[in-house]
Amino acid sequence: MSATGVAAEFDLPFTRPPDLDATMDIQIPALAWQPDPAGGYRRVLHLDGQPIAVTVREGGGGLRVAASRPHDELPGLLRRMFPVQVADLDLGTNPVWARLQARYGGVVVMWTPPFEALVITVLSQNRTGEIVRRVYPALDALCGGLTPQSLAALDRDVLRAAIRSAGPVQGGPAGRARRSDHR
Repeated sequence: MSATGVAAEFDLPFTRPPDLDATMDIQIPALAWQPDPAGGYRRVLHLDGQPIAVTVREGGGGLRVAASRPHDELPGLLRRMFPVQVADLDLGTNPVWARLQARYGGVVVMWTPPFEALVITVLSQNRTGEIVRRVYPALDALCGGLTPQSLAALDRDVLRAAIRSAGPVQGGPAGRARRSDHR
């Protein structure tokens, strides 16, 4: 690994320069990514049971990916996670779709594994994106990579503490009653 902590770098090309901030602002899969103080967004992926720190940044007309270690599956996985831009979607001829496509053309439509999307969706209910971006990586690390099996294997008290760190769920009387039933 280099002095900068980068062992592998590659590009994900797109037809037009991506708008990474808009991409990371409006999609559920983006909540697994944290803003990187040096620019771009970062997260940890688990391949073959080993963590790989990954950072994506805008660059060279696409996304520039830097990883803490190489892995043969990493380029394909990142391409699946960032498959297509809004500008490249076939949205038909409706003028409203055309205006939206023109405005958000640089946004990359994101993908994440279905179980990860489910967990992020549940964590995000009545919570801010900032809270989910803090809690999700901690939960993922506790599991050594979030899978149904790794989540089910967590001690309930450990899981409860990790989720509670997100703060109470806001809601009406039904939400408060559910919470009090599980204490």
